[in-house]
Amino acid sequence: MDGNLRKVDVVFLRVFLAVSVPIATLTCIALVNRAILRVPPTWSEQVIALLAAQSHGIEDLYSIDHLYAVPFRICIYPPVYLTTLKVLGSSIAVGRWISAAAIFAVALLLVMASRPGARIAARLLAPVFFLSVFPALAWNHGSLVKPEFLAGCFSLAGFVIYLRCGLETHRRLWIPYAGILCGIALLTKPTSFPVFAAICLHLFCLKRFGDLIRLVATTMVLPVVVYAVLFWRTNGGIWVMTISGNAVHLDIGKIFSFAIQQYMTSGFVALAIGACAVLLIEGNDKESVAGALYFLISVAWFIVATGRPGSSYSYFFDAAISGSLVFSIMTLGAVEGRRWISMTFMMAAALPTVLASVPRGLSELVMFSQDDRNEHAEVMQRLSQVATKPGEYVLSDVFYASDVIEAGLRPVVNDSFQYTLMVKNHIISTEPLIRLLRQRRAPYAVLKNTLDWQRSIGDYWPADVLDYLESNYTCARTMERRDGSHLMICALQ
Repeated sequence: MDGNLRKVDVVFLRVFLAVSVPIATLTCIALVNRAILRVPPTWSEQVIALLAAQSHGIEDLYSIDHLYAVPFRICIYPPVYLTTLKVLGSSIAVGRWISAAAIFAVALLLVMASRPGARIAARLLAPVFFLSVFPALAWNHGSLVKPEFLAGCFSLAGFVIYLRCGLETHRRLWIPYAGILCGIALLTKPTSFPVFAAICLHLFCLKRFGDLIRLVATTMVLPVVVYAVLFWRTNGGIWVMTISGNAVHLDIGKIFSFAIQQYMTSGFVALAIGACAVLLIEGNDKESVAGALYFLISVAWFIVATGRPGSSYSYFFDAAISGSLVFSIMTLGAVEGRRWISMTFMMAAALPTVLASVPRGLSELVMFSQDDRNEHAEVMQRLSQVATKPGEYVLSDVFYASDVIEAGLRPVVNDSFQYTLMVKNHIISTEPLIRLLRQRRAPYAVLKNTLDWQRSIGDYWPADVLDYLESNYTCARTMERRDGSHLMICALQ
């Protein structure tokens, strides 16, 4: 490569990095800002932290008895994430630090996934791009206490081991390491399987059937053993909560409105799919093909997974990682091949997605939680007026379960959203809950918005529970919150 061409290489990479590095830095600052609790917790973060705090070990966490005896407690998350949270500290702050550390680790792993021997600017391309697009694509500045981030870190580590050690047919020492990491990822969050599927498909395409069988066996042995032991110890509770409880009918409308309209039409996805098409058609480099398969499987799985009630932006985490890797591979290939038009197009097309996270990122830095603390204090003041006797509970939806516990009260259900979903799927019955209400053991209900709103949404309480509340409770709006919702306190007539 002559001096002039080398200068052009450096200019293109440096211009892109000059734009994306400050935005990636902004993402890191926003993550730390969340971890030090300058931004108030979301209700889903509260639910996860409560699960870890209230459980007395893994067996108790998934005990089948919690589905049929008051207070009802449901845990849909596999054991690794909640065990980590339990060991390190059952708090929202710890959960946020776990996720922030996992995201930073993903960026470091993307450096390791880059081609060895490349210049430092080239190796920084994938991690900087990932950190730049992550907030807009896989976080949306929402809940940070999510198992997907830790699971994605484990699975990407397995993928990096495969890229660096597993592409040569004569090497097999990589299999147990990559397999164990993929197995741990599945035990952290099953949606992290795209890496495992991509490696398996790549081995199949290379006709390395022996290595494929060994990888499948190594990956699945840990989840199978853990689930077998806990299935026995919890009387099947872990299967009912984490597997059957998530086996729901897909919402095609949500797939179209969320996955198709918001993501499949975005520049990031179009750019990554185009890059994958080129890499697969050329097919010259095993590493490039493996990366392309990783992204295509990730984005295909995301489309399907968004049809599940409760799915969120974090489901796009694997696609954000693999898309950033593919972008890096394609861009560096264009640099090495002197394809200046292709390289310019790749970088220009990526900039809108990179810049999309700037406004929300800046707002995070000036977001003080004083107003939210004042609002929380008012909620606590309202709940202090709710008095229960020993043996009585409060029927609280998922938005206020943590507040009810903080007020010294006992919620009937820890997660009304998942409870309703399991009722709809005929996994559990509302009969035990209705029986408790008829026994007048839940003299108060604490809800977000009116019963009519709850009925129109249909996700937070089963219809027969709402019918019983409407016939036997008197509800009043006690305060309006900053998000426009109302705190409703219903008293037994």
